[in-house]
Amino acid sequence: GDGGWSTQYPAPGEDAIGVASEEVCAPALAAFIGGRDVELTDLIDGWIVPEETDWAAGDRNVLCVVSSFNGQMIGTAASGTITGEGVRMAALTQFEDQFDLYLLEGPFGEYTVELTFDPAEERTSKPSWTADGSTIYYGAVVDGQAGLYRVATDGSAEPELVLAEPGENDAPKLSPDGTTLVYVSDRTPSGGLDLFLLDLATGVSTPLTDNPDRDSSGEFSPDGTQVVFRARIDGNSDIYVIGVDGTGLTRLTDDPAFDGDPTWTPDGRIVFLSERTGNYDIFVMNADGSNQTNLTNHPANDEYPDVSPDGELVSFHSDRHGGTTLWLMEPDGSNQTVFGWFSPTGYGSFAP
Repeated sequence: GDGGWSTQYPAPGEDAIGVASEEVCAPALAAFIGGRDVELTDLIDGWIVPEETDWAAGDRNVLCVVSSFNGQMIGTAASGTITGEGVRMAALTQFEDQFDLYLLEGPFGEYTVELTFDPAEERTSKPSWTADGSTIYYGAVVDGQAGLYRVATDGSAEPELVLAEPGENDAPKLSPDGTTLVYVSDRTPSGGLDLFLLDLATGVSTPLTDNPDRDSSGEFSPDGTQVVFRARIDGNSDIYVIGVDGTGLTRLTDDPAFDGDPTWTPDGRIVFLSERTGNYDIFVMNADGSNQTNLTNHPANDEYPDVSPDGELVSFHSDRHGGTTLWLMEPDGSNQTVFGWFSPTGYGSFAP
């Protein structure tokens, strides 16, 4: 406390490995891993207190040293060197057993605005920003009713229902001109999950695909002429593109492992996740499906990529820390860096 250094702890400046670590570091670690049921003392390796001069100047921060020898953290929690300076993201985060939509800002993923707060509303999708950054669209289920919603990003108003649908809704994404949403519904005669286009001016929805199994995760190309999506056909999930007029359906990946969650880069490439490495990792490929390249190669699951508007950063969520946290990396996969300290946090989406 501010009254001075407690006599039960070492003096400021000493490296107090293993001393009173549970009492000092456990609350911070418990928050970091999102309340998972793990033995905290198995993860805390020690703690380091401020130097005497820093303590005298009022520094009361303690550095908690965390390591894992029993598999509770997957692979390594090592983090790169880039920061999210200037980055603003929307993401789903769980506090007190409820997932809500929050805004996070760089450089280290500080939570700034809570956008949803209805305990009856279950958020179900990655958020989608309008081009001016004023509004976010997302999918949710309220009292068993699935629908598409929008909410102002300044937190000034409650979410507004845009479209109620009888079936599942998945990650609505806006067209580059902001006039159309691509989303998922089961309203087609086939009974499967398909992509639909919603004209926001007229409120009219038209089917884009007709798959008796499942289509999902649609996203408009940067020029607005195509939609990339994940299709499950004959039990196998791969990445496809289709013209916004419903023509030109093209398969881009053909792998027995799961491929999904595609997103475009500003220069027209496609970032996606794949299970072909034995767990979920992030890949990138050209728009025609060529040059499929591994960006992450980690024993944890890396999922739900997003690309910054300038193409300089790729985000994804990962369970490298045991719980799910947001990460950033450079477009070539280098400097993979944790962004957003609280777990679970995922489904990140860059602000424009």
